[in-house]
Amino acid sequence: MMSKWCWRAGVTTVLAMLLLPAGAAYGSEIPRSAKASLKQLSEQSGGALDVEWNDSTGTPRLLKGRLSAPSEHTPEWIAGEFVRDYRALYGLSDPDQELVVSAVDRSDPEHIRVLVRHELLHTPVWGDTLRMEINHQGVIQRVEGEIHPELAKQSLQQIMRQTFSEEQAIAVAEAYMIERQLSRAASKPDVARYYLPTRAGTPLVYAVRFAPAQQEGTDGGRLVLVHALTCRVIHDEPIRFGQSVTKAPSDLQPAP
Repeated sequence: MMSKWCWRAGVTTVLAMLLLPAGAAYGSEIPRSAKASLKQLSEQSGGALDVEWNDSTGTPRLLKGRLSAPSEHTPEWIAGEFVRDYRALYGLSDPDQELVVSAVDRSDPEHIRVLVRHELLHTPVWGDTLRMEINHQGVIQRVEGEIHPELAKQSLQQIMRQTFSEEQAIAVAEAYMIERQLSRAASKPDVARYYLPTRAGTPLVYAVRFAPAQQEGTDGGRLVLVHALTCRVIHDEPIRFGQSVTKAPSDLQPAP
């Protein structure tokens, strides 16, 4: 569920109620620490701040406004300062350890785009990224994306468990594809590790991507998620051409 606000001089106007069906319940309460950060951002924006709140994660999905002061520093530095200043807004304990600038795009003449990736123990968190737009005065004007908060507070004993290797995960995924007669290319699939924040315990998973049998149409292959502790397939779905492999599937239900 998503809620929208327009902050004007410290006054919150809730727009989400207009978008919800009659009788629908309003989303989660914004944490006190997040309210303080939003007030600070509203003041930074001269009293005009647009917010889309992700009720599922309890963090902003979108911030629009004058989100930082002008700066002559690099885009990486500006992005880092923003997440350090507003760590409470995203439920981060140590942004320098939990967030990594993974790309800087200068192709747009109006903005520099910075992609920031959420990591846990130097491993990406599935689907968790922030996309920032910075103008040529060094002012952040837009921050969009999804961050699951407070993942670093989970115990290392709980979150570091891993029993099976990459090769074993690939073998399990390949057997799964054969059993269900799902088409794929003969080449070896790509595989990468992620933490999956949408399942209890934030398990470590292997994302195994199979190339399509034929490079035609919209078929971009198939994605299979294998649990690193149990080595069982927990989700699979087709991939369209152009779809990001690290984008979280809309419905991560156990595989049949």
